[in-house]
Parts: sequence; C-alpha cells; structure tokens
Amino acid sequence: MADIDLMVPFRDADSAVEILCKNGWEAERPLPAKLTQEMKLCAHAIGFRDAFGLPLDLHWHLLHFCLDPGADDSFWAASTVSTFAGREVRILNPADQLLHLFVHGLEWCRTPGIRWISDACTVIRRSPDLDWERLIAEARQRNLVLFVRSALNYLADSFDVPVPGEALQSLNCLPVSARERYEYVALTQQGFISYSHLLGEGNSVLRNARVLYSSYRRNAEGAARYGLRLTRGG
Repeated sequence: MADIDLMVPFRDADSAVEILCKNGWEAERPLPAKLTQEMKLCAHAIGFRDAFGLPLDLHWHLLHFCLDPGADDSFWAASTVSTFAGREVRILNPADQLLHLFVHGLEWCRTPGIRWISDACTVIRRSPDLDWERLIAEARQRNLVLFVRSALNYLADSFDVPVPGEALQSLNCLPVSARERYEYVALTQQGFISYSHLLGEGNSVLRNARVLYSSYRRNAEGAARYGLRLTRGG
C-alpha cells in the first residue's frame, strides 16, 4: 500500500472534507469552501496529506467511471459492517471489491499495477460464497464488461484461480458495444492518460482526447439521470 483510501457516501463528501481539514490534513489541490455539485460529478476523490506527508484519498465514488449521485448506492447497500481500530466501518461486498480491483488494476500506469493480481486472488480464495452473478450484473450495468472479462480470464488461465466456468462463459458471451471497446483500449494501452493526470508528460494528444471524451460522455449521461447538466467547458 502507498496510501490510505477512505470512502464516504456522496452526500457526506463536504462533511468529510471539513473533518479532515480540521484535523490537520491538507488537500493536495485548492478546494472551495464547499464542494460544488459539478465538481463531485466530475471527480471521484480528493487527495490529502498530513503533517508527516502521509497520503490519504477521500472518495465519494468508488469508480471514476461512474460519478452520478446514485452511482454507489448499490455498493453501499451490499456492504457489510466490520470493525477497524475499535470503530465500526463498512467494507465492500467481495464482488464489488473485485470490480474495483479489475477496473483500477487494468488501467495502464507508468508504475505497473500488478498488485491487483494478488489482491484479486486473495479476495476470490477467501470468498467461497462470492456472488459471481452480482459481479457480472454490475459490470454489465456500468459498461465495464471488458475489464472484468479480461481480468477473470487472465487469473483463471495464469494463476489457476477458482473462477466458475459458468461465470467465465457468461462474461465471454456478453455483447460489448463499440463505445465500450473504444474506452477499454484507450484506458489499457500503454501511454493512456488517467483522469486524474490530464497533462502528464509523454501522453499523446489523441489518447488524451479519447479518454477525456469517454469521461465526459459518462459523466454527462450520469448527471442527466438526476436532472443535472455538465458543460463542456466545466
């Protein structure tokens, strides 16, 4: 691990930012007094550091692909209660944890993200009752089938991970739109630009444009479901 990741419900993002700032955490970029609705619909997290430089990412969305206000409702509903450092917290359903690992891990990065492999193997092997149908349904609903399909086939073929044949067959047979393929290629090929590092050195203009276009389309459509509108210059 390189940092701490904390997730709060969308509606509690402002309160969480306020609590962190009052307790000595400093945001890595200037923040308004109150997070705007558009800001929360165009980003999934904000990075903070404490006085010793320890990094913490505050998330109000699990996935940077799915940013509308209700995008994480099903994740929260399926989460379970646990205890950490004497306090009650919620942890993701194992199927949702895998979805997050696959999407985050398969994105191209200058620092190879191979940790997702060991994490995913651990989740699967420690979750004998893992809800594979839920994983497939969430991937399909969020247009992330290619991430889940590629990851599970790779784990099953290369590490003998116990993935049910029925789950692989279902994933491999699902139709995938041209738009989803376009997005997957843009995000997984070498040199892609991540949503949080828009002007990184070495990123081509074409790749930047492809990923930014996909991000805008997803965000605008999600906002529209709640009667909101994003501007292209926002």
